[in-house]
Amino acid sequence: MANLILPDEGLVAAQAALLNAVYPVGTCYLRLYDNAYTITKGTVKADLSEVNSGSYPGYAAQPITFSPGGVALDGAAHQAFVYSSVCTFTTSSGSADTVYGAFILDVTGTFLLAAYTFALPVAFDSTHPIVCQVKHTYESKY
Repeated sequence: MANLILPDEGLVAAQAALLNAVYPVGTCYLRLYDNAYTITKGTVKADLSEVNSGSYPGYAAQPITFSPGGVALDGAAHQAFVYSSVCTFTTSSGSADTVYGAFILDVTGTFLLAAYTFALPVAFDSTHPIVCQVKHTYESKY
């Protein structure tokens, strides 16, 4: 069987279609996790400990949106990409928490769609909000 090749011209359309299918507008949320965990392909939702809103009043998962019309092409790298809305996490009180990364769950909150670890752990308290923006990349390997 031959490999399916997705030319650069088709990457933008494919990325836009994928965004509409995986991240329907207003239904997915970006969340922070505060356990030191190494993300792998085998990571599941239960592996990550979400920041506790009871300990950090004001903390809430942030709605994440991608604009399919905002998909751009990096022809040299053969990648289509789009940035999410900017998400700002705040808390009104609580002692400092150490946050290691962020993750996105599916529409039902059941399955882990994506996760990433910050380059360095980040302090999270009333004087240190955390601002995140996700870059979603679709790449042709051939």
